[in-house]
Amino acid sequence: MNPDPLSQIEGAIVVHVSLATEPEDGGMGAVREIASQLAEVSTLPPGTMVAISDRLQGGRKRSMLERVTGRAAGAKLHRAARCTALLSKGYVRIGGGVASDKTDWAWGFAPEGATDG
Repeated sequence: MNPDPLSQIEGAIVVHVSLATEPEDGGMGAVREIASQLAEVSTLPPGTMVAISDRLQGGRKRSMLERVTGRAAGAKLHRAARCTALLSKGYVRIGGGVASDKTDWAWGFAPEGATDG
């Protein structure tokens, strides 16, 4: 049985996505731009987990009120956009979930036999 992917986030390659413009649609129009920031699956060892949080790199920090209430203002990347980017790059076992700190994660794994060489 495979362990819960959320419990594997600490050992994953975490991608911090930055976009040229702040998305108004949760990043759905920026799937290609998100995908361009992901490693090619052929360069990773089989089974390597890659995770993308919903928070944009370089975005503002959450206020104390937002941290306490768990609500955050500002742009976030929709999980569907992140999962679509992972799929377009060839990742497998794609999924998502919300961690205890309220971060929404999307993840995928490098497939078996995908490495070059």
